[in-house]
Amino acid sequence: DEDKVYVAQRGNITLLDRKSGEKIDQQNLTGACIDQLLCDQGMLFVSLRGEVSAYNINDFLRQWETMLPVFELARTEDNLYVSLEDYKGVVALNPHSGKINWASSEGVRHIICEGDVIYGNQYGLVKKLDNAGNKVWEAQINNAPVAIMKANDGRLYVGTIFGEVYALNGN
Repeated sequence: DEDKVYVAQRGNITLLDRKSGEKIDQQNLTGACIDQLLCDQGMLFVSLRGEVSAYNINDFLRQWETMLPVFELARTEDNLYVSLEDYKGVVALNPHSGKINWASSEGVRHIICEGDVIYGNQYGLVKKLDNAGNKVWEAQINNAPVAIMKANDGRLYVGTIFGEVYALNGN
């Protein structure tokens, strides 16, 4: 819902009205330290230390959970992507069931998904995959990416650990 904002702080998820900033609802996830929130298509995906859970945004009922050492979450229509801590790989989960659609042990750090799965690894390799996990293209840059952004024109901007910025053709 575009009129609402979800905020994670310590073990709480707070739902705010986007215009007024007023609190609509708050849920406590007991003992949890929330790392990331991702809201998409009626679901709220939450990464906690070593766990990914999916909640229905209307009633905060947990739909599923799975144990994974999460670094970052990203989403396409078909998959919820989890990059694993310590460059251990990427896992594509079914967003409705939490079941693994595919996994790769290739070192991955930052993932973006805006219809595409694009990630970088600690060796400066930037890759684009399709939703089945097949390589579409790859590009080598000089250093490990710390941020990847996709512009409206399809160009990718990749920032590295040493402050360099690369512009890549995202297609």
